Amino acid sequence: MIPTPTRCALMLLLCALASTAWAQQEPVSAGTEVFSSAPNDRIIRQIKQLHKEPARVMADLQSRLQSEREGASRAEIYYLLALGNTRLNQIDEAAGAITQGLRLMEMVDNELLLHRMLLSKAQILDKQGKAEEGLPYVNAVMQWAENAGVTQLYIGGLMTGGLLEMRLHYYDRALEKLLKAYQQASDHHTQINPSHIAGLIADAYQKRGDYAQSIPFVEEALAFHRKRGNKLIQPRFLLELATAYKKTANEARIQPRSAPLAKLSCSS
Repeated sequence: MIPTPTRCALMLLLCALASTAWAQQEPVSAGTEVFSSAPNDRIIRQIKQLHKEPARVMADLQSRLQSEREGASRAEIYYLLALGNTRLNQIDEAAGAITQGLRLMEMVDNELLLHRMLLSKAQILDKQGKAEEGLPYVNAVMQWAENAGVTQLYIGGLMTGGLLEMRLHYYDRALEKLLKAYQQASDHHTQINPSHIAGLIADAYQKRGDYAQSIPFVEEALAFHRKRGNKLIQPRFLLELATAYKKTANEARIQPRSAPLAKLSCSS
């Protein structure tokens, strides 16, 4: 089965977030608190494990939740449960977990965790068919992350915002966010590869009907996933590439083959 663009995008976001476990960045300050632009903390490491072994990690989180009494730790567990359930497409469970986590955050002073949760809340609302309700959460995350210098979370906010705008058929606004995310990922040393975002940009261009502009981004995404051996995702980009070539007649690729014939015709 070929994953849908939305499911693929969610998987890419989780992969990108998980990969920050290995990012080492200089810290920057926001107010009195100092954050890393690509945090390397236990939550990120658990997200990486959640991506690799969702069933085992989810069972472990549920067990920890039964014994954990400290509010901040319980909030972290609820956040991870929300991510796991979203990845498993168990949206009601994800919504319940993020609600519990955000309720606990009223008593926990952790701005980074709070805004991670708000981004998760936006993604869950999207899965519930409430993309418009998710946009204020995304905007809050982007504003905080940009001011705090947490570049990786800022890029994640831009990507999620772009997906929500696409869901609402606001393709110009989606492209504005996604192209900015692509530029940020290209300019800053984080573990979000710009090629992850290229596939989302291609989707937005094609949904807007700009097939010619989508081609370089589809090709970049396809090359990236071929290199990584992501065989389940490749057919989607092959289909998008074929569609783009068909829609545009791809004159740029036809012309080099016809050039010798044109030269011969001129000389005869």
